[in-house]
Amino acid sequence: MQAADNILWSQHPELSALLWSLQNGEGFNLYICQYTTIPYRQQLTALLTQQHPIIEISILSLAEQQLIDEGLQTALQNIPTETAVFIYDLERLLLTIDQQKNLRYVRQLNWRRSAFQRLQRSLVLWLPHAALDLLARYAPDFYDWCSGFYYFAEPQTTTIRFEPKAFESDKTFNLSLTDKQNWLAVLQESLQDISLQEPERAKVLRDIGDLQYAMGNYQEADAHFQQSLKIFKELNNEAEVAETRGRIADILYRRGELAEALRIRQEEEMPVYERLGDVRSRAVTLGQIADILQARGELAEALRIRQEEEMPVYERLGDVRSRAVTLGQIADILYRRGELAEALRIRQEEEMPVYERLGDVRERAVTLGQIADILQARGELAEALRIRQEEEMPVYERLGDVRERAVTLGKIADILQARGELAEALRILQEELIPVFERLGDVRSRAACFGRIADILQARGELAEALRIRQEEEMPVYERLGDVRSRAVTLGKIADILQARGELAEALRIRQEEQMPVYERLGDVRSRAVTLGKIADILQARGELAEALRIRQEEQMPVYERLGDVRGLLITQWKIALQFMVMTPPRRAEANQLLCLALQSARKMQIPEAGQIEAWLQHFGMDC
Repeated sequence: MQAADNILWSQHPELSALLWSLQNGEGFNLYICQYTTIPYRQQLTALLTQQHPIIEISILSLAEQQLIDEGLQTALQNIPTETAVFIYDLERLLLTIDQQKNLRYVRQLNWRRSAFQRLQRSLVLWLPHAALDLLARYAPDFYDWCSGFYYFAEPQTTTIRFEPKAFESDKTFNLSLTDKQNWLAVLQESLQDISLQEPERAKVLRDIGDLQYAMGNYQEADAHFQQSLKIFKELNNEAEVAETRGRIADILYRRGELAEALRIRQEEEMPVYERLGDVRSRAVTLGQIADILQARGELAEALRIRQEEEMPVYERLGDVRSRAVTLGQIADILYRRGELAEALRIRQEEEMPVYERLGDVRERAVTLGQIADILQARGELAEALRIRQEEEMPVYERLGDVRERAVTLGKIADILQARGELAEALRILQEELIPVFERLGDVRSRAACFGRIADILQARGELAEALRIRQEEEMPVYERLGDVRSRAVTLGKIADILQARGELAEALRIRQEEQMPVYERLGDVRSRAVTLGKIADILQARGELAEALRIRQEEQMPVYERLGDVRGLLITQWKIALQFMVMTPPRRAEANQLLCLALQSARKMQIPEAGQIEAWLQHFGMDC
C-alpha cells in the first residue's frame, strides 16, 4: 500500500468502518457517505475498490428508466450479491432550480423502498452536504433505513466545490461569499437567455433576490423581488405573487419595519392562501405573523396563534415536523415570558423525540442549543457549555454548517463572558466569528458580532473603544440596511456608555428623542417599556425619584403584566423596592412585599437573580 493511501486511511477511521460494514453486512444495507469534493470522493472509492468488490452507478442513468429500482435490478442482474453498489449523482436530481421536474424520481426512493430491499445487497449513496437535508425531506422513510452514516471531509477543505447546477434558494445563507458571488454571476447570465420564459425569469429574479438578502444587501434584494413581483402580477399568478410579497415582508421584518411587514402578511398573503384553499401556506403565514407580534412583545396573541391556529393545521395534516417546529416556537414565547420550566419540558419531551425519530440530526442539535439557552438563563453555565461544546459543535462540523457553527461559538462566548472569562470570549468573537461572517458576506451578522465585542469591552471598562465600535462599525451598517430597529437598539447601547461616563443629559436625550419614537412607530411595546426603565434609571441617578417611581409603577409594570413577561416584571419590582428603601423615611413594608414577590418569581424561574434578591432581603433585615 502506498504512503499516500496510508495517510488517507489514517485520516478517516470512518473509511475502515465502512469497509468493515461492506465486508460483514448480510442482505440489504443502506449506507450514506457525505463528501466535500468529487476528486476526493474518487480517491476514497479507489481505496475501497482495492479491498472489496464495488460497482459504481450514476443514478442519472437509472432515472432514464420508468422506475429506478427496476433499472438498478437490470444493471445488477449478472453482478454477485457480495458486490457493493456505489450510487452517485443523486444531488443532481435533488439540487436543481426546476425541482418539480426531477423530484418525482427521488420520491420513488420512498414509495418503492421495499423493491430496493429485495436487492439483498449493500447500497452506498455518496452525497454532498447540501443534498442530505433534501433527501431526508423528500424520501424520509427511505432515509430512515440508513444503517450507517459516514462523513469524509477533505483536509483543509471548508466548502463544497461550486457546481452551477446545484442551486437551492433556501441554502443561500450557508454558502460562502465566493459561492454566493458565483451564483449571482450564473443567475444573472441566465437572464440574458432569450429563450427563458417569463415564469422562469421571475423565479430567477427572485433567486437573485434571495442571494442578495443572504448577503445583507437588502436594497438590491428588494429591487429584484419587485421585478419578480411585477412579472408574476402580469401573469396573474396570485400564488407566486403572494410568495414574492412574503419575501418583501421578510426584508421589512429584518429592517424592523414591523407594521408594514404585518400588513403584507395579513392583507396580501393571507387572503390569497385562504382563497386558494392552501391551508398549509396559510398556517405558515400565521406563524410569520406570530413572529412579528413576538418581536413587538405581544406574546399573548403570538402564543394564541401558535396554539389555536397553527398547531391544529399541522396535526390535521399529519405534519409532525412542522408541529415540532411550532412547539419550539411556543417554547420560545414561554422562555420570553419567564416560564422556563415549561419551555424546557417542551424542548425535552415534545421536540427532541420527534427529531430523533425522524433522524434529523441538525434540528436535534438546534433544539439542544435552545435547551442550553434555558440552562444558561437559569445559571447552569457548566451544563450549558457542555451541550454547546460536546453535542452541538460536532454536529455542525460534521454537516459542514459553517453558519450554525459560528452561531454556537457565539453562544459559547456568551457563557464564557457570563463566567467572567472575558479574554477568551473576546478572542472567539474577533478571531473565529468575524472572519466567518466576512467570508459569508453577511454584513448584518458581522455588525451584530462587533456589537457583542463592544459589550465585552464595556464590561472591561474600555468605554472609549466600545463607543467607537458602536458608532463606526455598527451604526453605519444598520443605517445602510435601513434597519431602524437595530439602529435604535444600538443607540440605546451608546446611551448606556454615556450614562456610565456620567453624561446623563445626552443619554437621556437619546432615550427620549431617538429610541422612544422608533419603538412607538414600530408598535414594539416591550422595547418601549425597557427603554422607559432606562429613562427611570437616569432620572433616579439625577435625583428625580418621584418621576422615576411614577414611570416604573404606571408605565413599565402594567406593560409587563399585560405581556406576561415574568422576568421583566420581577426586575421592575426589585428596582421599585430598592427605590422605596432610599426614601426618607423608607417605605419598608412595601419594599419587603415587592422583594418577596420578585423572589418568588425568580425561584420559580430558577434564575440567578433569586440569589441576588435574597442577598438584598438579608441586607435590609427582611424575610418572606
